[in-house]
Amino acid sequence: MRGHQLLQAGFPARGQQGFASALVSLGLQCAAFLELLPDPPHGGDTETKKLRNIAGAFALSVEVDDAFADRQWYGSHGDTLPHHHAHVKLHVLWNCSKLFQALRRVDYHFPKPDEKLDWKQLAQMLGGKSQALCVVNLRRHAAVLWEEVRNCVPDSEKNAVFHLSSSMCAQHRLDVLDRIRGLLAAGCPCRLVSTQLIEAGVDVDFPIVWRAMGPLDSIVQVAGRCNREGRLPGGQFGQVHVFTPADNGLPRGGLYQTATGFAGTMLAGMTPQELATNPALFSRYFGMIHALPQPEGVAIQEHRRELLFRTVGREAKVIEDDTRPVIVNYGEAKLLIYEIQQRQRPANEPRFDKTDLRRLQRFMVNVSNRRPNFDYDTLKPHLEPLLPGLDLPVLKSGHYHPDLGLLVSQQRPLEDLNL
Repeated sequence: MRGHQLLQAGFPARGQQGFASALVSLGLQCAAFLELLPDPPHGGDTETKKLRNIAGAFALSVEVDDAFADRQWYGSHGDTLPHHHAHVKLHVLWNCSKLFQALRRVDYHFPKPDEKLDWKQLAQMLGGKSQALCVVNLRRHAAVLWEEVRNCVPDSEKNAVFHLSSSMCAQHRLDVLDRIRGLLAAGCPCRLVSTQLIEAGVDVDFPIVWRAMGPLDSIVQVAGRCNREGRLPGGQFGQVHVFTPADNGLPRGGLYQTATGFAGTMLAGMTPQELATNPALFSRYFGMIHALPQPEGVAIQEHRRELLFRTVGREAKVIEDDTRPVIVNYGEAKLLIYEIQQRQRPANEPRFDKTDLRRLQRFMVNVSNRRPNFDYDTLKPHLEPLLPGLDLPVLKSGHYHPDLGLLVSQQRPLEDLNL
């Protein structure tokens, strides 16, 4: 729950707006995560404090006591937070440079001017490390690099070279991540090639990471998967290598290409040490992003100022999305599909309901339906309806790779629009 989205019900007139404005007037860019804690286990007025995050020029700690027990708290999407006896106080820590340095986990390495790596060169670097992660911008890049890395490692380690992208259904990705975490914990060989989907909300810890040139926030997110737990021997830093691929394609549409250009310009004018220790860089970077002219008919910043977070979530698109879901025959999906197709229900009951949809969501892949490739149209000969009259197709056997996920053909993965 983001700090600037946490608002107390019952503020006086202009209370919520005033609360946000007061924070802004102090120069606070509240992106910190707050957690309301339960009462101390033995009662009393003991304060419990937690450092949650560093944002811009400050960090927040949360104090919890038994005041305001009758208040109800709400999040940005209208969901009610658990009813704790809680009074949240914000504490500002102004010297964040020291905190950045104290929490530092990695060294960055930037590419030299005009230095580019082809996939074979990069695969050899990955193959030379027992445990390594590489994050690329496109699904086709991930598929090609995965194959190259497999060609570089001994036969005994080929099954420990993994691929992650949204060409794979959610359950497939979860299964792969479970295997990866097990190998990392055991100290066994493990190389992973992934698209950006690993950048947020995925808890893995590699000692060395490569990241294709992309938006600055994406580069830093990938660094959060390097030496994440700070367990390298002797207090060593993890190593994060930013590189420019010889095949330097980027997703089409949205802000991704523009943000990547901003990041390249900024990295060319700074040292790797600065990226690791200077939080002010991100204010500059996001200032450039926010200063961009908004597309016609979209007023994201106005919606943010009015605290219309649902609207912001719906209209803010980094990568344009025009896709259709396809059910794939992975794992237990085969049994679910068979059960739905074969069961008999009374005439007054639907053959397919919301429960069925929820059960199948883990086995869906979104397929592009836009130019130039029209993946969905290309796949049509290989699709069949789950049920007559239901616009929810199932992929026939033969087009879902056990490592790469859904392939449009034997040669081409899904179009690189929705990562």
